[in-house]
Amino acid sequence: MAVNVHSTNVSSQNWSRHEMLNWVNTQLKAEFTKIEELCTGAAYCQFMDMLFPSSVAIKRIKFRANQEHEFVHNFKLLQASFQKKSVHKEIPIERLIKGRFQDNFEFLQWFRKFFNANNKGKAYNALAARDGMSMSFGPSTGSYSKNQSHSARSVYSAHQVRTRTFVSDAHLTYRKEKDHIDVPNENIDVRGVLQELERVEQERDLYASKLRDVKVVCEENQETNPEVVHKILEIINEDTSIETFPYDDKTFNAELFDQPNNGRQC
Repeated sequence: MAVNVHSTNVSSQNWSRHEMLNWVNTQLKAEFTKIEELCTGAAYCQFMDMLFPSSVAIKRIKFRANQEHEFVHNFKLLQASFQKKSVHKEIPIERLIKGRFQDNFEFLQWFRKFFNANNKGKAYNALAARDGMSMSFGPSTGSYSKNQSHSARSVYSAHQVRTRTFVSDAHLTYRKEKDHIDVPNENIDVRGVLQELERVEQERDLYASKLRDVKVVCEENQETNPEVVHKILEIINEDTSIETFPYDDKTFNAELFDQPNNGRQC
């Protein structure tokens, strides 16, 4: 059975977010870039496998989860392992999967205390335990090693990445499929760019889904207030095609990849 620990407002160890993130990545050979990404639940599941072997069905963990239903799946696995080991801690799944910093940081603080109380110091190869799969937030890109040093040009050429424009102040604009792009700056953080593209695409899908829901509600209530409903539907159905920026591919690629990183994380 597990040793239970309790959360308190005052902690004898005041770990910073950077120390906490480094601890997770070091212990699990993971690639998380910020605390909010722990909303996937995958890290906690593997920590439980490290502390209590076979308490989690490791083959069922979604290590590269990027959708809420996948996050819920992982936290349900964690919940089941808590019950199996009599861990008296309620997991605030609904709050954690929203990816807010404070909720995830507080849970991580508790979990590190729990880990320290139950860790027996046994050798554990996290990467081997998950068959070499990378662990981070986003779509699967296979196994990954920080010692690998591939140029941006070779990565883009190998995968024939589709490119899209980033979010402008007024609009989300997407460029259509391109088979290959020339990358002027060899030092670009390819993984960061791909994560940003993925995030923008998810944001687009979210708002498209909300618009569909609004339209359905309007159509169901046309008789209640036909004038207002008509105006709302008019706005939704209006042709709002957005012209892409008037750049040629060469200009676009240069401006996209020459932007300084400024310490920004995706």
